[in-house]
Amino acid sequence: MGMNAGALQGRLKTRHLGRTLETHESLPSTNAAARHAARDGAPHGAVFIAAEQTAGRGRFSRAWASPRGGLWMSLLLRPGPDPAMAQFIPMAAALALRACLRESCVSARLAWPNDLMARGRKLAGLLAESVIRGAELEYVILGMGINVNNSADSLPEELRGAAISCMDLAGAPIELEALASDLLNAFEPLCDEIARCRGGRIFEEWKTALELIGKRVSVRSGNAFYEGVVLDIAEGGALVLRLDNNETAAVPMDRGSLHTDKYSKEL
Repeated sequence: MGMNAGALQGRLKTRHLGRTLETHESLPSTNAAARHAARDGAPHGAVFIAAEQTAGRGRFSRAWASPRGGLWMSLLLRPGPDPAMAQFIPMAAALALRACLRESCVSARLAWPNDLMARGRKLAGLLAESVIRGAELEYVILGMGINVNNSADSLPEELRGAAISCMDLAGAPIELEALASDLLNAFEPLCDEIARCRGGRIFEEWKTALELIGKRVSVRSGNAFYEGVVLDIAEGGALVLRLDNNETAAVPMDRGSLHTDKYSKEL
């Protein structure tokens, strides 16, 4: 049984997010469905949910396991013409999701650049894809994959030790419709801030929530591998490191990933 669209929309307090809603038993990718709808003129705030994805993708086009029981959702966002505002969307979504999970007695921490972790395992991941025409931002597709009620046994064997679900943490299943609607309700005010070109406050809150300043980390960026202490997180999300040779390196948010052996075990 998939998402109950009526139950979800009945809990919404939003003006835009989720007012256009597609729910599916199965899709190759909710992001792909959102992109197709965007090209056909779907409105800001349209939401696409699948009970399962058969070809879900995460960062760097990596396969994303999306079995039944999780929340696999993509949003079509039209936050205004300024391309610089797109960077704040996954930051805002991560903050909204963390707050909603706390309401469900699930404690999670933000992990640079776009994951939520608990007990050293991945609980959720976000992926934002921007489309720019000329010099203007046309739309952003925000994909959100959250392990909610899916068990480790439903994941590929190689991922079972690296992932965790909300049900594992809360000790009981969580209503998907409630989590999805609460997330959209919490996210919309942040989207409104971004549309008013006020992403700076969101960035500062996200930066603080990462709790990375002063920590020693390892970061992979393409074929390069860096180890050092985090000096700062620059505007745009780049991780600024002081390397062991006292040089500094900046790893862009869209190109780097923290080495789990050095960081995730602390989460």
